[in-house]
Amino acid sequence: MSGGSSLGQLQESIYGILTNDAWLMNQITGVFDFVPDNQNFPYVQIGEFTTSPFQTYDRYGQEVTATIHVYSQRIGPNAYQGMAQIDAIMNSVQRLLARTFFPVQGWGDVGCWGDYEQTLLESDGITRHGILRYRIKLLQEYSTDD
Repeated sequence: MSGGSSLGQLQESIYGILTNDAWLMNQITGVFDFVPDNQNFPYVQIGEFTTSPFQTYDRYGQEVTATIHVYSQRIGPNAYQGMAQIDAIMNSVQRLLARTFFPVQGWGDVGCWGDYEQTLLESDGITRHGILRYRIKLLQEYSTDD
């Protein structure tokens, strides 16, 4: 097997890791690729990917950056308007993905490292937006067909 993209399988793997963690799922209303209209806060969105070749002499691989978005919205006269909720959710995502190795169908030797984190207050003044980016290296599994 040579060439091909890991992005579909990688997205499925990240989704499974996030949604199978009870601690994270108790903090949020869901994990999404496409966020439905009127989705309740807080939630996690699997965002954008970039990829470049990463190869050894005998296997094709990819280096991928994956972006995870976290959205939190605290509304109401007594609601806490700070960063505590989004920080807790981002910490949960980091615990699951940063510096870990996880399975991706058709790919082996998958390593994931945190690249950066950022928090923003959106222009509406009530929505917090957390951005986490990961650098992931994958090599295709050995195949007897090559």
